[in-house]
Amino acid sequence: MAKAAETPRSILAREWRVLKPLLWLGLAGCAILAVALAFRGVTGVARVPKPMQIHAQEALALDDIEFRELPGPPEGADPAFACTQVYEVRLKDPARSFSHDFTLNFSKDAPKDAAVARLDGKQWLRLDGEAAPQTGVSYRVQGRQPGVYALGQFQAAAPATPGEAGVARLREGKPEPVPGLTLRAWEGPRRVGEVVRLSLEGRLPEDLPEDEVRLLWFVGDSEDAVEDAMGREFAWVPSEKGTALIRFVGRTPDGTRLLQGELTLAVSE
Repeated sequence: MAKAAETPRSILAREWRVLKPLLWLGLAGCAILAVALAFRGVTGVARVPKPMQIHAQEALALDDIEFRELPGPPEGADPAFACTQVYEVRLKDPARSFSHDFTLNFSKDAPKDAAVARLDGKQWLRLDGEAAPQTGVSYRVQGRQPGVYALGQFQAAAPATPGEAGVARLREGKPEPVPGLTLRAWEGPRRVGEVVRLSLEGRLPEDLPEDEVRLLWFVGDSEDAVEDAMGREFAWVPSEKGTALIRFVGRTPDGTRLLQGELTLAVSE
């Protein structure tokens, strides 16, 4: 019995029976993918958090807050904190304040021993930040105080090295260097609360007998005496981190200033 010739309709019906299951599988796959993408969008997993996130119950409106990323630390900031990324948070009305903590998300790669700090005057104050291995975020910190915040690294204090400066003799108020006479800070730690030894080394000029320069002073930035004593070696205890200007002053018993010298020291934490 001869096989009936296939018509276009019969060919389409046969192909449809083969393709129909595949089409349903494709549609099911698309539906599952759409649901997954919608879920990620709702949960925020696929979104990159904004650099600054405001608490949902914050009393301030977005228009009350100024936020920007700075190209680097403000001028005069302590260079002991090497900044990787810097944010500034300001309020248009300084009399107002945040009612809840805000979150700052840093996106630059966190350096080794990374830290987050807020600028207080010229000094950086370390904050309790945390690494955040999230899409587009390397480190985050929470705060409520406006100001400059930065991701970076506190530099290790340089090893203490001897520092010295020349001493000048005053003649009619004008300084003249005294060859061979030196103001020196000895080797050792220069840290807050630890003793730094200072000394005056060399020989006094022959026309300036030692008995005439018995009152020796080392003074700090404010001209307040750090210590006064008879002799040539002094102990100085720094009270804060930064640079300290140590001035040596030699006076006669009647208060006439005869010698002076200055030495700048770096003090670490």
